[in-house]
Amino acid sequence: MKIYHTKNNIKILNLEKTSNTLRSNFKTLIVSNNSKNSWANAVIALKAIKFKKRKIIYPSSGKKLDFSIFTKILLKLKIFYDQYNVNKKILRELNKSKFDKIIIIQPFNTYGSILKKIKKRFDKIEIVALFIDPFLHRNYFTFNLFFSLKYFDKIIYRQPYNENYINYFNRGFKIRCFPGVVKIKKKLERKNYTYDVTFIGTYEEERYQVLKYLSQNNIKITVFGNGWQNIKSNKNLIIKNEAIYGDKFYKTIFSSKINMCFLRRDNHDVYNSKTVEILAAGGFMLSEYSKYIEEVFKDKKDLVFFHDDKLELLKIVRYYLSNNHLREKIKKNGFKKVSTGVFGFSSQLSKIINFKI
Repeated sequence: MKIYHTKNNIKILNLEKTSNTLRSNFKTLIVSNNSKNSWANAVIALKAIKFKKRKIIYPSSGKKLDFSIFTKILLKLKIFYDQYNVNKKILRELNKSKFDKIIIIQPFNTYGSILKKIKKRFDKIEIVALFIDPFLHRNYFTFNLFFSLKYFDKIIYRQPYNENYINYFNRGFKIRCFPGVVKIKKKLERKNYTYDVTFIGTYEEERYQVLKYLSQNNIKITVFGNGWQNIKSNKNLIIKNEAIYGDKFYKTIFSSKINMCFLRRDNHDVYNSKTVEILAAGGFMLSEYSKYIEEVFKDKKDLVFFHDDKLELLKIVRYYLSNNHLREKIKKNGFKKVSTGVFGFSSQLSKIINFKI
């Protein structure tokens, strides 16, 4: 049975057919888009899959990528210069060992000329692109994609933004999956809450204006994430000025009565990782509305949606802060839904990677 359903000629992973199978009988070369010691959900998810053989190439072993001024200038022009010689590293590994598949995460830095060589020399290798961000969005797009997209046998992506255009660049197998989690809390034990309302995420002006409005109306909000250094805390809006990941992320979510989930308008998000991560951490989620999320999670049952009306949002926040029983019931429903396993990023990826075209 196919692991996907088709809608408007788009292949979409069928979550109901996704299992917890985390095995792959393939020798696989994984190419990371980030440094070895940075937090990267895609790498963590792929590490959880038991491949027959696995090798990971990192651009750098540091905590983050430190691009030169020359590289940054070219990026402004939408041209990626392979400062860390990732493309050469790929060829070097393929010449040393035999692989069945290559998975390239966020392949904005992959040269079409290298993929062409791989196709010619190793014609039985399946080349897979794994996109986390919209591949044709101005924030992420590089001209490298024009020359490399056609060489991928499989393209896995999440955001539907501009997905119809990808058929002009690639005639292979393309499938849209749903955001997945790399960790699910084992159980929902009782918790004394530390925070009333929490937001974890990057600064955006629209987000700030919403949170400021709530704080001005006596809602106490704690904010974690990057880009908030220019925003001053006050008695109701507490800016922590740090990005949190892993255990600290999960503990903070579970310690919050309400967790805000915004979509990045600049990215044209219809969902994001926190759409499932908040529920998987055992948190009550107040999510910006999206019809794509509504297809999976039900309003006032698994989570609660809010729209662009600040006054209405204020009423919703006050209501759920004062209705503990209902809030806990919705939180448990959301947690139960993501705990089925079909929302695991590893299980989604293993299904698609193993799927024979």
